[in-house]
Amino acid sequence: MTTCKIDLSRFQQKIDRFNVEVSQAIERILDDEILLLKQEVEKNLEKGIDSLAAGQPGKAGESSGLVQDLKAIKRSLKTGELSPQLRYLLSNPQVAPNNAMIHDGTQSMKPFRYMSDTVSIKRAEILQRMGEKLKTEMQRIDRDY
Repeated sequence: MTTCKIDLSRFQQKIDRFNVEVSQAIERILDDEILLLKQEVEKNLEKGIDSLAAGQPGKAGESSGLVQDLKAIKRSLKTGELSPQLRYLLSNPQVAPNNAMIHDGTQSMKPFRYMSDTVSIKRAEILQRMGEKLKTEMQRIDRDY
């Protein structure tokens, strides 16, 4: 009887290394994209601040309080990682206690959806950019094998 043994351990090592590199590439892409999203939300907030400040030059009251709240929200934005494949962007309520009221509105105040509107507007662009970055990373990884 003839026996043939095939050692696949080197092949398995390559697969394992490939999986690690793909996971690391995805993490880098997510890190980049959450920071870009934060910048877009900050731009949206800045537009609101500029609009309110231009509409009420030298006046105190509700609009100046709202301007201060928007500035606090902008300062409070932070990003983080919940898992290797999940990032978040949030406004810290300890720094900006009125963020939910401003974002969602009240009976007497229209909402200023600085976060959800930015995500909705930028969603397709973000997904396209992530796809392009992943394709580039996959090509780079493939060349290494």
